[in-house]
Amino acid sequence: LANGYDFILTMDADFSHDPKRVPALVQAMTDADVAIGSRYRNGGAIRQWPWSRKVLSRGANALAKVWLGLKANDCTAGFRCYRRDVLSSLALTEIRSQGYSCLVELLFECQARGWRMTEVPIVFVDRQFGKTKISQWEVYRGVWTLLRLGIKRWR
Repeated sequence: LANGYDFILTMDADFSHDPKRVPALVQAMTDADVAIGSRYRNGGAIRQWPWSRKVLSRGANALAKVWLGLKANDCTAGFRCYRRDVLSSLALTEIRSQGYSCLVELLFECQARGWRMTEVPIVFVDRQFGKTKISQWEVYRGVWTLLRLGIKRWR
């Protein structure tokens, strides 16, 4: 934001998010304020994940959609493009969650402010190096974030 860029893009640096899909995300910004690289849109997929990880991801996204009313299919995706105005409109210092939960909270706040969102299909390939950040603690934080944001939604 400090550099004045029109778009801010987030992605995994381990090539789980294919850099070749960046132009598709930027192109989607023609009609949107937030573009999500989606594993769960027609044409999207996940490669090399165990079934347990797929179930966890699908479940987290289903809960976010139902409990928080989120319209996106892939609420936990980290491959995103935001307009500068979107991030400038958010009280980023008040985002309380971390990790994957932060992605859900950002989407929740964007939708609450009426920003237009779209999803671009991507093929997500599990990391070749390093370890996943999903731990039991991360799952607990995710549940807490859903509860906290759900209370905010229903107030």
